[in-house]
Amino acid sequence: MTVSLYRVLSEKGEGGKLVAVFPNADGDLQARAAGAGAPLSVFVHSASVSEVSLRVFTPVKEKGSSDSAALAALTHLRPDLLDVAEVGMGGETWPAQLCGGEWLLRQGVPQVREVEANLSPIGLSAEPCWSSSLGRPNLVVEVADLAALDAFTPDAEVISLLGQTTGTTGLILFTMGGPGRADLSFRAFGPLRGFWRTPPAATCWPVRWACWARRIACPPTPTCCARPSGCRGTPRG
Repeated sequence: MTVSLYRVLSEKGEGGKLVAVFPNADGDLQARAAGAGAPLSVFVHSASVSEVSLRVFTPVKEKGSSDSAALAALTHLRPDLLDVAEVGMGGETWPAQLCGGEWLLRQGVPQVREVEANLSPIGLSAEPCWSSSLGRPNLVVEVADLAALDAFTPDAEVISLLGQTTGTTGLILFTMGGPGRADLSFRAFGPLRGFWRTPPAATCWPVRWACWARRIACPPTPTCCARPSGCRGTPRG
């Protein structure tokens, strides 16, 4: 049976997670996952133009749910899907949306609140900032313009200390506008989560809801872009 391999949440082809996508859920799924040659396998149990049902396995057990598996399956099924779909796996249902050429998963209802934070350790002044959470809180900071966004020099240790101080696990810097038709430009970092750059699929929703909290006019399906590459949805580190 045909299996397709996808590298999910990678940056410029590097890093990320290898996911095997099987087009059906027939037979011994655990045995198929064990022989797939990938740390994660996802089986398409059923699919329509707006709904996808999945089962997710590691080589040794059924996992339940996985954002990486969902993104790989959605990418595989893209020609047959609308731009908005629901993904069911592990007893959960996640809304998904194609945004700027990449699938985004909305995992729960975002919780956003404006916060005060001392940003001087990371070289920023008193910029507007929020705690924006979809289960794991991010510190979302709006900078003045694209020049300020590009000028930011990240330091993993300092960002980690800021996260501990503010009770957040990731830092997202953004400004409105960008190259081409981009609505938002951003840079995102997650050293407290064990990786340096936050994947794009994890960032557009918190940024969008921080915009909403500040009453900034943000479109319902924002195109998130990074400077200066102009690559939609790809954070620049």
